[in-house]
Amino acid sequence: MKVGLLYGRNVFVTGIRRYAECVEEGLRAAGDTAERVEIARREWRIGKRRVGGFVSFWAARFRHAPRGYDVVHALDPALALPGTDVVTIHDLVLEEYPEWYQRDLGSRVDIRINRALGRRVPFLIAVSEATKRAVVERWRVDPERVVVVPHGVDHDTFRPVERRSKHLAEGKRNLVFLGVNNPRKNILYAVKVVEALAREHGVQARLLRLGPDQFPDVAREYRAYAAQAGVELAEPGFLDDEELASILTHADAFLWPPVAEGFGIPVLEAMACGLPVVARDLPINREVCGELAFYHGDAVREGAEALVRCLEARPDPAPLRAHARQFTWERTVRETRAVYERAREARR
Repeated sequence: MKVGLLYGRNVFVTGIRRYAECVEEGLRAAGDTAERVEIARREWRIGKRRVGGFVSFWAARFRHAPRGYDVVHALDPALALPGTDVVTIHDLVLEEYPEWYQRDLGSRVDIRINRALGRRVPFLIAVSEATKRAVVERWRVDPERVVVVPHGVDHDTFRPVERRSKHLAEGKRNLVFLGVNNPRKNILYAVKVVEALAREHGVQARLLRLGPDQFPDVAREYRAYAAQAGVELAEPGFLDDEELASILTHADAFLWPPVAEGFGIPVLEAMACGLPVVARDLPINREVCGELAFYHGDAVREGAEALVRCLEARPDPAPLRAHARQFTWERTVRETRAVYERAREARR
């Protein structure tokens, strides 16, 4: 099978990039011809102003209309074009939280066009049941067109390792927050939980935020709060997977308090390394983590109490690793190929 993968160069980061690369690699391992059709977003500076951005991205989309493939798969709705057979929907957060992502006319128009193009694609892959429900309800599409194919974990990389990372503090609890400083990831909440942990429970901790910077306004807010509250916040940036596995193996807890999420690859990578998870009580987190996470409500006090329960319980890492092993990229590729077969049959 010859597959054209519509890929957003300079656009995909963190989880979506990992997904795209693993699907491409898995298809080739299965004997398919997988070709990446890269659509780049470019920006230039005129003085202090950035120009280009999504305008260049849209222009690139229509210059690279793919032809000659058995199946064309857009790895994100932003890449869908006429003639696309399959599109992956990671989440609908851009639509669900317009106050964060639709602040100007350009972004509002962009999201509406993405939605219109995505809805027309014959088959939609949702990365979770929660995402499927959102797509069916918001986009008003036939549920039969939406297939749930969960993400996976690279278990050769994310597993317990002996080496202890230099980024972990000695003599205090090490708490990990993994993700871009996107407002929906709720990093400020995590900082407040660590403050409450010290103030109300007497537990001193270092908060490690791992991942790239993309939202300067969000960063200024949580960094200022951490400095004022005396929270030890370390941000080593984007680390390679080997270093990340070392941190996840030897830290004390993984904080996962997103306001909204489509799946959550990082939480499974943490579990694969045996790290217990403290998560906001969302349907998607229940779907991905099962009953193995320490869940909490929206209040900071509840997050701190859940963290204390986690630290005191010291959960056995074996059930965490066993749960994560249910999610593999081989499974993701196998189930994705099944969607391709349906799309190829529909073409005939």
